[in-house]
Amino acid sequence: MSIDEKEYKLVPYEPEDPEDQIHLSDLFFSIWDHKKTIAVITSAFIIYGVLLSLSATEQFTSSTTMMPNVEQRTQLPSGLQQFSGLLGGGAMQQGVSGDEINMMLYPDIIYSTPAMYNLIYEEIDVPNIEGKVTVKDYMLEHQTPSTLAKVTGTFLKYTVHLPVTVLSGLQDLVSWVFSGKTVDETEFEEAREEAVVESDELPGLEDTKVRLTYDEWNFMGGMRDRIETNHVTDTGLFSIEVQMPDPEVSAQVTESIIEYLTEYIIEYRTERLVRNLNFIEERYDEIEEEFLEAQKALAEFRDRNINIATARARSEEQRLESEYQLKFDLYNGIAQQKEDAKFQLMQETPVFKVLEPVSVPTNRSSPQRALMVILYTSLGGFVSLFFIYVKSRVWRMLSNRRDR
Repeated sequence: MSIDEKEYKLVPYEPEDPEDQIHLSDLFFSIWDHKKTIAVITSAFIIYGVLLSLSATEQFTSSTTMMPNVEQRTQLPSGLQQFSGLLGGGAMQQGVSGDEINMMLYPDIIYSTPAMYNLIYEEIDVPNIEGKVTVKDYMLEHQTPSTLAKVTGTFLKYTVHLPVTVLSGLQDLVSWVFSGKTVDETEFEEAREEAVVESDELPGLEDTKVRLTYDEWNFMGGMRDRIETNHVTDTGLFSIEVQMPDPEVSAQVTESIIEYLTEYIIEYRTERLVRNLNFIEERYDEIEEEFLEAQKALAEFRDRNINIATARARSEEQRLESEYQLKFDLYNGIAQQKEDAKFQLMQETPVFKVLEPVSVPTNRSSPQRALMVILYTSLGGFVSLFFIYVKSRVWRMLSNRRDR
């Protein structure tokens, strides 16, 4: 046989093993044969979904939408430009063009530790509770789920969720041990006060050190999960949603977040202008006092020397008049600069417009009990079918191949 010639052989066709073939009819009859198993597994998932939906605490979501803060930059007033070189006012000529906060940073401000610390100790009015309570105290002491939610939640916690409960307890214990929490609360509060850096010790800087307990850190993390922010890049709208167990509390917490955010941005934008205005007002009081003293000295001299006859007296009068005129010019200049600084502060103070104000929700946002039951019913049916398929087909095919 030459090299270019090829040898062909006929190989008889061997059909696949019938055991390896899957037919829809066989699958249907298999499902029918295991209908009790499907019913049991699906019923278990339905019961679990019902209990889980009943154990969930009702939550109410309050939201608000803010419009973008767009402002036109203005030139410094003419009076301020004229006296900008006086008393350190040159910095004000540069304006505050670099002090704008991008709306993309709003969530970082809201979720920051100072903001969350301020929020959990914000005092709110709670229905059926006399006086004001903090958000932290409300959630830990006054927020009580319904009796049905308590019963179902306790049942799930110590039955189906028992492994999760044990692991969560161990995790909390380990976190508490390594958190360095002070046992003596009095000593801890004293240490907290000593850890705070006062703003007057570091001019121009806010407090740079914060000491929190493990409970505070844990609670602040839970509050972050209840707040959702959204920034629409195309329109510039910024929205905030807060989910709380009570509709009134949800609305008040949303208002508190908006108030903190606006105050933070206003303080950031106007901090330098306020500092300059305070400095100018201090110099204004000093120069006003010097001006009144010069005015008084000139008036007293003229009263004592009604008929000036000597050159020495005229020279003294001219000196007092010159000093008075100098103080008068300084006084007019600093007064004009004071008014211009106030005008500049007013111009640069941002004004926030709320497109959708905060409203008290009337319907709960969660739990969606019907949806939860439907989802767990579907999940139960899928799990039962998968279990039957693995048991009747996959496991049998694996066993047959292993026997070969």
